[in-house]
Amino acid sequence: MALFLLLTVAGAGAQTAEAWNLNGVVYATTLATGVHSTTVSLGSAIGSGQYNAGSEYFGENGWPSGGLDLNAYLQIPVGPNSGYYLNLSSITLTMRRSTTGTAAGSGPQSWSIRSSLDGYTTDLLTGTLTTSYQNFTINLPASYQALTSVVSFRVYGYNQVTTTGGSNRFVFDNISIAGSSIAMTLALQSLKLTARPMGSKIGLQWSAEGAEPGTQYTIERSADGSRFDAIGETEDSVFTDGSAPAGSESYYRVKAVTPDGGSIYSNIALIAGSAPSTASIRSVAAQGSSVQAQLHFAEGGACQVSIWSRDGKALYRQALEVQSGDQSVQLAAGTWPHGIYVLTVSANGINSSKLFAL
Repeated sequence: MALFLLLTVAGAGAQTAEAWNLNGVVYATTLATGVHSTTVSLGSAIGSGQYNAGSEYFGENGWPSGGLDLNAYLQIPVGPNSGYYLNLSSITLTMRRSTTGTAAGSGPQSWSIRSSLDGYTTDLLTGTLTTSYQNFTINLPASYQALTSVVSFRVYGYNQVTTTGGSNRFVFDNISIAGSSIAMTLALQSLKLTARPMGSKIGLQWSAEGAEPGTQYTIERSADGSRFDAIGETEDSVFTDGSAPAGSESYYRVKAVTPDGGSIYSNIALIAGSAPSTASIRSVAAQGSSVQAQLHFAEGGACQVSIWSRDGKALYRQALEVQSGDQSVQLAAGTWPHGIYVLTVSANGINSSKLFAL
């Protein structure tokens, strides 16, 4: 009796990636690149596991006469080696109940297969068993794609009947899992930007964790921390801005685009300026579902207060009539997720911005 796990490796045709022949052993006897060696095992409710003439394997005793018992199963684990992931598409089981006893046989009459992905709560497929081997194929849903750790399948037997002179056995022959084993490239995970003055220029440098070769970086600059314009592109991790407005605040961020089209933004880096402003932000802090800001106005009149996301989306705007001096403003923050946001005050055509955490 042979128990096979069939997988394909990226760039190659279908092949046996892992196999158990169960001729006296339950560990894998054949392995292909990218697949982790595993063994089959029986649940704690099953009395024993035995080989029949070295050609098939069965679990004996413990299969329930009633409904499914979560401790009565054959477990089949599969998982990738480090640096690979698995795309699983189907499972084929060759199974029967025992031929011992009268002509009707003995052992479970019903079976179900579940997996560890949902804690063994959902039937992937159910069926009935006879004393003759049958092949059952289970097509797996999309949730069995891109698996980076071991997933275990459990085949449960239940509704057993033991006839005169028979044994309560669930018998297994060939079992195969079809899919692919794919070498995994570390995804771009984080992008950290720093900025510092270099005379009349601004020096930018960033680190990209998990970036692939060929990743393209777009450098963006903003006067208010909310509306950004691209000022350059590079495949390096440094950039010098020689056109930054003198004496005014400049906000910078970097967008990384990987060769497969994935993208991520860096944090926003601020270079403080010295240009005079009609309005300024002394402090800003989140308080529950609101944002409390302490503002200063050199002169009274109309102004606009707004909140922006880090990627430049306007989330909130409020028009105010203010007097000169300090003023406290409370803004509704809504139900935005935790993160870094930008508060901007616009008065007489001049913007003042400050980052804050929510």
